Amino acid sequence: MPVKRERGRQTVEKLLDSALTVYSQKGPRDYTLSAVLEHSGVSVGSLYHHFGGFDGLNAALYLRGSRDLNAELTEAILPQTTAKGGIQAFVLTIIDWCERNRDMAHFMLVIPHMALADRTAETWTEVEEMFAELVAWLVPHFESGALRPMPVRMFEALVNGPVNEFLRAWLLGLPEVGIDDARAVLPERIWESVKGD
Repeated sequence: MPVKRERGRQTVEKLLDSALTVYSQKGPRDYTLSAVLEHSGVSVGSLYHHFGGFDGLNAALYLRGSRDLNAELTEAILPQTTAKGGIQAFVLTIIDWCERNRDMAHFMLVIPHMALADRTAETWTEVEEMFAELVAWLVPHFESGALRPMPVRMFEALVNGPVNEFLRAWLLGLPEVGIDDARAVLPERIWESVKGD
């Protein structure tokens, strides 16, 4: 790899790492472009060159987390032969991933609604492409009747909604919100909401 390209890759990684570090240390209110630049030691021009601005950096960090989560979801779900096994693996994998990647999970649940407005369509298209293999896994389960027929967006809301709502409360440290309780309750309850009749 040419030296210039390698330096560029290192700068991108440094900015992404610094962004997550600043976010985790300062929280969403004090997570700013200037704080990320100060922590990274990278110039504003370099950030704009690589990401087109702060929103671009946020989109890239969101996609980094999405890729990591997608890899774990794919590994957990694709071997499942039943719809119930896949749905329950999905729920547990997300909970486990968020527990291990608490800072990234917090970022991914908060930032898309705060700072990705200009890049939403572009970012979500890439995320949807990333998760296409998992969606393809669902198709035969819908076709067989193992999953209740419904629009994909409604299915996403029933499966993701409860998990995301729990994770928001857990990440905020609200009392009486235990991750072990979520593991015990959510997989079966979410399955009940989407299983075929």
